Amino acid sequence: YHWLAGRVYDHKKSPQSTHHYSLCRKHLERSTAAGGEIHLRWCKHDASISAKAIDSKLQLQKRKDSLRKAGLHDSSLDTTISELAHLVFGPPGEGGVAWRLKEAQLVPIEDEMELKVMVTLHDAVSKKLSQGAGAGQDASLQQLEFCALARLLLSFLPASQAEWDSMKMVQRRRLLLHLRAMVRWSQRSASLPGQGDAAGLPPLVRAAYPHLARLVQWCYSAQKHKKQHLSLRSQEKTTATAVLCEAATLMCAFLPAGELWEGDAGRPSSEAIGGAARSVATLHEILAEHGACCHSEGKFLRLALLRLKAMRRAIDGLDPTGDCDGLAALVDQQIAQGLKCLYGIDTGTEELEDHAEAGALEVADQQDCLDLFRFLQPHLDPEGPKEAHIAHLRKILRHFSAPPSELVELRQIQRFLDDPGLDEAALAEGKADLTPYGLQAVFGAAEEPTLPGTSPESAALQRELYWLIIQGEDRVACHTVLEGCQFSPGRILTPQGDEDVQQETSLYLNDLHWNPSRFQAWFELSCVYDDAKDLLQNDAAKAISIREWRETHQGARLGKCFATFRRRSRRCLLIAHHLAPEAERAHVEDLLGLCTYDALQNVPPMFDQLTSSPARDGAWILNARFATKYFTCAASNEPEEYSFPFFLGKVAEKQFPDNHARVLSMHLKAIRLAPHTLEPFYRLHAYRAKVLLHHLAKSPQTAPLKAVAEALASCCFQPEAAATLRVRLGAKDPDFKQCTSTLMQDCQQALHFCLETHKHYYPARYLLARMFLASGDTQEAAELLAFCFKSRGGFGLNLWEEEAFRFPRSRSAALGNPMALDEWKPGMVPRSIDAIGRDESSRKFVAKLRKIIILYVQCTSNAATGEGLPWAKRLEHVRGLE
Repeated sequence: YHWLAGRVYDHKKSPQSTHHYSLCRKHLERSTAAGGEIHLRWCKHDASISAKAIDSKLQLQKRKDSLRKAGLHDSSLDTTISELAHLVFGPPGEGGVAWRLKEAQLVPIEDEMELKVMVTLHDAVSKKLSQGAGAGQDASLQQLEFCALARLLLSFLPASQAEWDSMKMVQRRRLLLHLRAMVRWSQRSASLPGQGDAAGLPPLVRAAYPHLARLVQWCYSAQKHKKQHLSLRSQEKTTATAVLCEAATLMCAFLPAGELWEGDAGRPSSEAIGGAARSVATLHEILAEHGACCHSEGKFLRLALLRLKAMRRAIDGLDPTGDCDGLAALVDQQIAQGLKCLYGIDTGTEELEDHAEAGALEVADQQDCLDLFRFLQPHLDPEGPKEAHIAHLRKILRHFSAPPSELVELRQIQRFLDDPGLDEAALAEGKADLTPYGLQAVFGAAEEPTLPGTSPESAALQRELYWLIIQGEDRVACHTVLEGCQFSPGRILTPQGDEDVQQETSLYLNDLHWNPSRFQAWFELSCVYDDAKDLLQNDAAKAISIREWRETHQGARLGKCFATFRRRSRRCLLIAHHLAPEAERAHVEDLLGLCTYDALQNVPPMFDQLTSSPARDGAWILNARFATKYFTCAASNEPEEYSFPFFLGKVAEKQFPDNHARVLSMHLKAIRLAPHTLEPFYRLHAYRAKVLLHHLAKSPQTAPLKAVAEALASCCFQPEAAATLRVRLGAKDPDFKQCTSTLMQDCQQALHFCLETHKHYYPARYLLARMFLASGDTQEAAELLAFCFKSRGGFGLNLWEEEAFRFPRSRSAALGNPMALDEWKPGMVPRSIDAIGRDESSRKFVAKLRKIIILYVQCTSNAATGEGLPWAKRLEHVRGLE
């Protein structure tokens, strides 16, 4: 009864079990049955009651009572540690908890109860350290924790290779657990081995070091023998490989105490540094041979790099000799090999080995980022890092994804880009006050900001990191900006498109927080926003009607995004224009002109080409002035480029609709600069045709008609028409009806020439149809436009966006022999056409397509015969365009 009761209370961890075991011993001494031993056949465990068994239970309870008396209560934790340490190490010395470590010996723990007490001691010390010990106790507790771990580790270390080979899997796993605990201690300890009391901890480290070295040797021998039977992945998963890696890591952690700090007067010697470096190299080769140098997220290599960097600093402190140069080369090579195995870095200057299962790890923390960047920096190409280096810079970027919050508050770039109160006219003149945004460095010198929470090394890294990645990827120059939106139509219209834009611009914004005077960053950021604006407008023009754009929630959201992209692009360009070097100024002015001219256009999805057009408000007038100003500046910087006077003519058409001489002079100048390009030639005669159609809609006897006719007659297509108009307009009482008819015929012939040069040049086809319709020739207009809707299957769209291609062969003029050089004037028949002009945007194509469809419906509906009516019925869906 007492035996079973003791076992029950023992199971309940109750102290009453001692009382029942004592009574059981007394009753057993009085009994003589079975020679003082009783067998309980129904018990599966402890079925034999004997004096030896009872004594063992009582001894165990005594040990447990001692441990229980030193119970782990928070209020008496220091006392508990002292009592537990007294049980394991004997009475403490005068230092209290920090007893004489130099007298402690690394003796294996043989008693099971002592082993449990040691584990409890280690847990108690770890708990005390995690709670935060006092400044005086912290180092002592860390040393005590090391002693407990060392005793536990030594208890499981094999004494010979035979013992290691015969160790059971359970024992190897327990050894592995204690090795990992010792490695964790070395990583988190504030006082690493070798940096503490020279008379205390280092002797214990020196005593443990040979045991670890032998363990590495035995693991290596065993794994080398089995290598031919296992793949590298399988080896890594085995317990023996794990023990090998942890033991090698612990040896690396003990290197400074074991070898490095043995010089005179506490200074390292060159022999000690060389031995430590060769030890690291040997351990690395051993692990690499088994494909395990990056085991456990590169734990060994990360610790080895810390030791190697300490060695490199120690070498710099030695007296310069020939040995120092050799040691520095050895340490640098090991650092390069470690970085290659960890992150795959290969600078191409060292003879490094390619180890299996290595090179794909992430950077652990910001300190590793600083070390990695410091190593990469000398090998980076100043004109842009290589692709392999960009991958490593991207790894660093994960730890520096945004500038410090203090810098973001100081330089409010987002506020500058979106502030509705910013005077852009003053910004264009360089007179805007950017101090509220922290961007005064743009217009003058400014002091570097002081960031208390950022180290100088971290600031220097971030000042270069973002731009290095931008340079290396060079997405703007390679036209790979917003690839996801370019190759997924409609994506820019979704929230995912907004995220793509934010991700694409983040690097530029981060760099500008550190370098607000970098011209290229402002310039390329404007290009990214401009591409986002173009993609959004082009996709919306194809997918969203004017009604949806104005009345739906999605239209309101897209309209806000569109206005934001356009505003940010314009403001970035204004800053870039101020910072631009002379060689880049014309390019920036060209983009500024295009950006502001875009705001003047009547294109979808904002306008439907029927009932709405851009309002001529203050913003419209400012954009028109900007476009004129910057196209003029660009033309003065690059006088041989035809596109600048070409766009000046287009802006003048909108800004000065009655100043025909100004508009025509710009178009004539563009033709002089590009006499073999179709676009400026068409634009001149298209303007002449539009002016005629505008005045034809009014009374032909209005007073300004003579001045208009004289302006239009100054650039005729046919010399005969020019001569005829000079005679008629020079008469005392000119016949304006005949003059108008001659001008109309001349414009029609010019537009016919465009179609003969390129039959798919649909702008000329549309305008020519308008002229026929205005003249009353509806059938001819319908036949011209029918070409745009014919396909092999019947009705279809036979239209494409205009592309800036060159003809395979120069197309000679089809209207007679070329005239002599001295007789030719801009606007007349070109000798040849070898190029179309510029690319056309999708939104412009959609706008022109709507105009053509509407005009075709009008022509077929008004046709005298009934042939056009079926076509009109098939085009009833175009009513949605209104």
